[in-house]
Order: sequence, then structure tokens, then C-alpha cells
Amino acid sequence: MQRFSKNFSDRLAHYGLAQVAHEHINITSPITIDDNNSPFAIKEITTNCLDELKSLIGTPNNQANAAPSSEHLALSSLATIPDDKIYDAATAYIFGDSSTLQHHKAAIESKLGARTVKVASAGTVTISSVVTFDSSNPYVLTADTLIFEPGGQIVNVGVLTINASTIQNNA
Repeated sequence: MQRFSKNFSDRLAHYGLAQVAHEHINITSPITIDDNNSPFAIKEITTNCLDELKSLIGTPNNQANAAPSSEHLALSSLATIPDDKIYDAATAYIFGDSSTLQHHKAAIESKLGARTVKVASAGTVTISSVVTFDSSNPYVLTADTLIFEPGGQIVNVGVLTINASTIQNNA
């Protein structure tokens, strides 16, 4: 069994994983990872809590740009605003400084409903071809080491968060 860095072990625990299903995944031909196809063992985390979504896929407040104000998002009466504005508010909360929308959090959560995040993990991932993440659900790719060989790239269609202790570019 390979020994992983403490950072990686802590990240696995953050996603509710005690260990990885695969120590090494080597991707040598183009693949689209979606809801039905993946070389990774996928853990699904479903939550309706914006703070948990922010923790899983978002940007910490101290690293985020200021979120648009509630006036900018026109959130005065959440009961009557269209869904796209709710999604805008949720996106601003998760990827921006959530403190500016904190007073609307409960209302956004109730209109947004539960969301599923898919966590793909491996000790080492070597990519020497195109890997496309295509899903209606956000994905997290967490690895101790992520290695890009010549021709290796990640294409994202949707929300993808990459967490790696080491990213090595051999291209």
C-alpha cells in the first residue's frame, strides 16, 4: 500500500473517504467521465447546505472575489424571483465571498434544493490523453499526485474542482 501525503489523507477525510479505491489510474486514451462512465470509484455527496457545497467545490471567502450584493442579484423577494437568479445567487455564495449573501442563505437553500457532488479519487493519476468531465453534477478530482504526460489534458464541461498535493507537468 502506497503511503500518501498528510494533505491528501486530510482531503480524503474531508470528502468522507477513508482510503482510495485505486492507488494509480493511468489514462492513455480519450475518455469522457460522466454520470455513467468513470475509471474512478465515485463517491456521491448529496447536500442542501450551501456551506457544505462551498466547502466541497467552492472558493474560501479569504480567497474569493466579493460576491455580488443581494441588490445586484435582485433577491428582495425570493418567492417571486426566477430560478436562474437563485442559481446566480448560489453560484455567488459558493464561489464568491458568501458573507455578502449570508442573510439570504436559508431562502436560497430552500429554493435550490439538494445537490449532488461526485468525488473521484486516486493516489496517483497519470493523464496522457484527453479526459473530459461532463456531468450535470459538480465533480471533485482529488489525488495525491496528478501527472500530465505529453498529450494529457483535462477538459471540463460543468463544475470541476481539482485537489492534488502534487501536480507534475511532463508535457
